[in-house]
Order: sequence, then C-alpha cells, then structure tokens
Amino acid sequence: MTAAALVAASSAVETHKSVGVLGDVVIVLALCVVFGLAARKLGQSVLVGYLIAGVVAGGPTSLRLIDDPASLSFMGEVGVALLLFTVGLDLPLSKLRKHGSTALAAGTGQVLLTSIVAGAIANALGRPHAAAFVVAVAVSLSSTAVVIRVLADRAESDSVHGLVTTGVLIVQDVFVVLVLLVIPLLPGSTAASADAGLAASIGIALAKLVAIVVGIGAVERIALRRMFRAANGHTARELLALASLTISLGAIGACWALDLSPALGGFIAGIVMADAAYAPQVRSEIAPIRMGLLAVFFAYVGMLADLDWMLDNLWAVVLALVGIIVGKAALAFVAATIARVPRPAAIMSAASLAQVGEFSFVVLTLGTSVGLVHPDTLQLLVSTSVLSLLLTPALIQTTSRMQHAHTLSRGEDLDVDDMPNEHAGGGQAIVVGVGPSGRSVAAALAGSGVPLVVVELNPRPDTGPGDDDGLPAGTRVVFGDAGRPEILARAGIAEARILVVTVPDPVAIRTIIQQSRQLAPDVPIVARGRYNRFVDEVRAAGADDVVDEENVTGRELAEVALRRLVLAGDVERRRSADRRGSSS
Repeated sequence: MTAAALVAASSAVETHKSVGVLGDVVIVLALCVVFGLAARKLGQSVLVGYLIAGVVAGGPTSLRLIDDPASLSFMGEVGVALLLFTVGLDLPLSKLRKHGSTALAAGTGQVLLTSIVAGAIANALGRPHAAAFVVAVAVSLSSTAVVIRVLADRAESDSVHGLVTTGVLIVQDVFVVLVLLVIPLLPGSTAASADAGLAASIGIALAKLVAIVVGIGAVERIALRRMFRAANGHTARELLALASLTISLGAIGACWALDLSPALGGFIAGIVMADAAYAPQVRSEIAPIRMGLLAVFFAYVGMLADLDWMLDNLWAVVLALVGIIVGKAALAFVAATIARVPRPAAIMSAASLAQVGEFSFVVLTLGTSVGLVHPDTLQLLVSTSVLSLLLTPALIQTTSRMQHAHTLSRGEDLDVDDMPNEHAGGGQAIVVGVGPSGRSVAAALAGSGVPLVVVELNPRPDTGPGDDDGLPAGTRVVFGDAGRPEILARAGIAEARILVVTVPDPVAIRTIIQQSRQLAPDVPIVARGRYNRFVDEVRAAGADDVVDEENVTGRELAEVALRRLVLAGDVERRRSADRRGSSS
C-alpha cells in the first residue's frame, strides 16, 4: 500500500471516529432533553434527568446507545470545569461577607463534622486513610445546583434557612478547591511523586496554583477591564464574554498541563474575576455553553451507574442512602446549632443539605483516576447520590410542612429571624438603562425613599453612584443585559415594587418585559415607547403603562412653540407701542 493510501485510510478512520463521537453527543443531549423534561414534570431537578439519561444511554446495564462512554469524559470534564467557573464568578468576597459569620461558621462546622464522621466510618470499613479522605470529602458535599434551584422555586432564598444553606454551600465550594489540589498528592495516588514528600508536593502544587492565579489576575486587569471600559453595544459585550471564556479555558488547560485538576482551574478563574462589574453578564453569556457541557458531564456520571450492581447490592445502597441522609442532616443541624442559628432555620437547612451533590462526582472521578477510590465504592456513592438527589425536593417540602405544623401547634412564629440578614432586601425600584431618561427617572424615584437598583449594559466603570454619572447616592448598579433572566434575578425582580424600562430599542424593551413577566407576574412595569407604532406591541408584551415618546415630544414641542409665540407676541406688542410713542 502506498504512503498516500495509508494517509487516506488513516484519515478515514479518524473521520469515522469523529463522526461517531459527534453522534454520541447528539444522542446524549437528546436524551438529556427528554429525561430533563420528564424530571421537571415530576418536580425534580433537570440534573436528575441528565443522570438517568446517562444510565439509559451508556451504562453497563443500559440500552447501549453509546459505543464508547469514555469518549464523552473529556467534554464532561470541561463542562464541570465551566460550571465551577460560573460558581466562582458568583462568589466575590462581598458575597461571602453578606452571608455573615453565622452562616460561614455553620458551613465550616458542617464540612468538618461530616468529613470526620464519614472518614472514620470508611476507615473502619477497611479503606486506607487516603481513600477514606476522598470518600469523606465526597460525602460532605451537597448539591449547589439542586438546592439553590429548590430554594428559588420555593421563594426561600432570602429566608434565614435559605441564607444559612447558601452559606454552607459556599463553604463547600471553596473547600473543593483545596481538595482538588490535595487528592493527586496523597500517598497511594498514581499521580503522586515518589521523589517528594507530601508537604513538598503540596508546596509545589501551591506554587503552580499561585502562578495560575497571578497570570489570570494580570490578564483580567490589563485586558478585560480595559475592554470593559471601552465596551459599547452588543458586539463589544460578546467580545468581552469571549475573552472571559478564553481565560477560563486557558486556566483549565494550564491546570491540565501542570498536573492539577482542570475543575480547579475553572473555579480559580471565576473567583479571580468575581469582583469585576462585568461578571454577571459573562456568567449569563456563557450559560448556554456551560449548560450543554454540564448535561454531558452528568450523563457521563450516569453512565458509571450499574443497575445490576445496584440490585445485587440493594441493601448496601439502601443502608448507605439512609445513613447519609440522616447522618448529614443530623450533623448539619448540630453545626448550625453550634453557630447559633435559630432552631427552625437549622432544621430546614439540615434537610436541604442531606444529599450527595454534583461536586462529589468531581472528587470521586478524580480519586478514581488516581487509583484511590475502589470501583465498588464509586458505584455505591454514585447510586446513593442519584437516589438522594431524587429525594431532595420531597425531603425539603416534607420537612417544611412538618416544621410549619409543629410551629403552629405551639403557637409560635414561623419566621424566626434572630440571625443578621444582610443579604435580604426587596421593595426596590428597578430602572433599566442609565441614559438621560434613566438618570431622570432614577433621580425622581430616589426622592421617594424607595431603594433603587439600576440595570445597565454599558456603564462607565470609572464612575460610581453619586459621581458625575448622574445616579443618586446609594444606587445599586447591576451590569448586564436586562433581557437575560439571570440579570433580572440579580437585580431582585421577584421582590421589586416597580420596573421602569428606559432603553430606546423596541425589541429590547419587549424582551425585558416578557422576561420580567415570567419571573415576577405581578410587578408593575412602566416602559418607554420611543416610536408611536411600537406602543401597542410594548403594551401587549406586558407593560402596565407605556409612555409614548412621540406624543410626549409632540406635546412638549407644542408647549415650547406656544410659549415662543406668546413671547414673540409680547415683544411685537412692545415694539408697536414703542413705535406709536416715538411717532407721536
């Protein structure tokens, strides 16, 4: 066979493999859509649907629709790294402070207590210390994605137990960073260096991590912040999101190249960029990419589940499930009580955290890849996690009902709020756009004493509220596209007293109103109608009141013209009188 024929044959094989992988991805995403919809219909998180899609598509006892599940592992790892990137974007230091020392103390206590107890049990069952550590950490982590979604659906995000739960989840997310750094260095790991001790290996890993953080910080400050200052319009916004995605993928790749967890790179990139004003918009822009890759990741985790193994070890799975749910809830309650969280809130927070979450998969897959986690242990925890995620919404709802009934029977107040709640707000007026119209509206509303939030896609970062940008002192500015539900949620649309849309673009106005109506059906909306022919469309989109700019401008022009006529008439009469006086 000639060299040309060999090259052609090799190229054909590679093309066939690529088409096969692409077909696998299409099948997996299609199943994720189907089972995700089914999960939502049943009141479950879509993540549970993705897991079941993986079980059906390519698990050891599945329909075997996927030829090579391992081919999806790379995309899945990138997906979870991007998830951690968006989680990091949502964790600025200011947010940590807002959750207060009480919530953070409860989180630290929960992680430590659960890790210690789970590690001791794993060790007693014959697992080596390093393997017991990995298992303990995996069990201590709850599901940020599922719990936050359930709290939001129940409108409890700003309740006392909602804040405590969020604070615990933040501590867990930060804890993941340290764990992902340490696991490959543990004794018995295939990635651990035989030439260096654990302390030296951790020192080297920390040095690599510091280099990545410094590099990301330098690029973010030198490039992205300058781009943000020059940002104007949708094109610049897209370039800003693309640059942010480039940095996050670069950090993921750098960690891969330096033998660190790629998920660690995504999380660090997000944290470094979290305090930037453009972070919410970046998070919103890359959401579709992240959600697609995340679906692939959860499906891949579902492919690890073995239904035959679960049936053969049913009692072990049930025992682990009950032990983890009851144990985690009890330890979370103890930690919250020690942190002086009110009892009703501590009970609800404990119920919200009693599952094995998605970041547990990251820890377990990393532990498996370096040879620390036994396949049977992986199967047990994957099975337990899937079942615990299925039970989470029902567990929270049942606990809430029992708590409510118990409180009413004792004649107590259900909403006990003894913990400082700096995050809670509401009752604000939201103004979209800080052009001349938006600044005028903001100035008028500020005089009413209502808290003011302004949403702007192209702010001036060199100025702040109360400076020469024309915004009243105390105004909270949210950077981002108000047509995105994530940005409206960050502005607090669900608790707003009024929404005023001052942007000139009719299409953008309708999009903002439609998204607002989905998130807050009852909020009063006042919108700008720049052109008369669009007024009816804006009103049909859901606006309560539309200010017809052409009519208003016409009336203003008429008033000015009339005043000018009156003034001109007065001048002419004076001139006539002067002429008559001079002639006489």
